[in-house]
Amino acid sequence: MRELAGHRGLKGDPTSEVVVHVLGCFSVSVNGSTVDLAPTAQRVLALLALDDRPRERELVAGTLWPDSSQTEAAASLRTALWRIRRRESHLIICDNRAIRLSPGTTVDLQMMATGVRELVNGEWSDTAGVDELLKLDLLPGWYDDWVIAERERARQLRLHGLEALARHQAAREKFTDALETALTAVRCDELRESAHRVVIEIHAAEGNLSEAVRHYANFAARLKAELNLDPSPRMVQLIESLMRRSHVPAMVTLP
Repeated sequence: MRELAGHRGLKGDPTSEVVVHVLGCFSVSVNGSTVDLAPTAQRVLALLALDDRPRERELVAGTLWPDSSQTEAAASLRTALWRIRRRESHLIICDNRAIRLSPGTTVDLQMMATGVRELVNGEWSDTAGVDELLKLDLLPGWYDDWVIAERERARQLRLHGLEALARHQAAREKFTDALETALTAVRCDELRESAHRVVIEIHAAEGNLSEAVRHYANFAARLKAELNLDPSPRMVQLIESLMRRSHVPAMVTLP
């Protein structure tokens, strides 16, 4: 794709600090002030915020107005772009083929993704606010098909981030924070085994073997009741290893 043309009809300061929030309630702020946008303009900006790359105008129009003809969708997109540029001309750059958010725009989803990569790779640099972003769902209350698909991708990213953050906190003996973070991951997906393993590991690291065994037993029972499945060998090995190291009597049996 050829490089996008610059801003058109620039009214605002192109160096303004622009922040787009798609985690939790959608919002756009410029220099700390919230920008009031029409719903169609919000959806254009939200779609562009999902990744940092130009998007073909035709694909954007087809995604946002799937039930309209190509001509009607293109007209709706032009109207939405006009509204955005009239309100804050430096929010986007576009030409006749493609659209993107202006370079330098801060997007909370991208901040979270960067933080998760650092956590998973063991390169955590204490990125401010990422722990709070991990608690938020992508565009809650929006039910467009494209949002639903992206929401699942964001949810998986959040879950990996929460598990990695919990382990990071536990390694620094911040057990209260670690347990709360791990239980947040469990609440996001109550049958996700890896999240339950983290909870068990934290209980064990804190010396609460009975809590670890109780959590395992509750998880195993629920997994059996809802999916007729047993915990994986990895999960069983974890709890058996903890019990051996703690010299739990042989009379204690696992589900």
